[in-house]
Amino acid sequence: MKLGPDVADSLRRLADLDPSIEEDFAQALDLLRRSKPLPEPFGDHPMVGELRGWRAFEIGTGGRVVYFASRAAVTIVSAGPHDDAYDRAQLKRIAAAGRISRARAKRRRRSS
Repeated sequence: MKLGPDVADSLRRLADLDPSIEEDFAQALDLLRRSKPLPEPFGDHPMVGELRGWRAFEIGTGGRVVYFASRAAVTIVSAGPHDDAYDRAQLKRIAAAGRISRARAKRRRRSS
């Protein structure tokens, strides 16, 4: 799995504050790739509102990882301190919705 540069940078900054984050993240990612539930200390939970369909878990002290999983892959959407991780995830969700809407509109114009 490749992490986007913003996610990798956020994880690096969190690991500078709490070195256990690297091990926590690796363990969580391994479990998610194998479609296993995360242990209770990760606080894995579904997102609500505009982030519905995505999930988040805790790493280290105050770190969050927002992700979504399918049978084929686990996609890490954002990582960072609590509010930063959720804010970045929301921006990505809005951007994705805009790309989908533009693509649908383009297809409709072609089919008309």
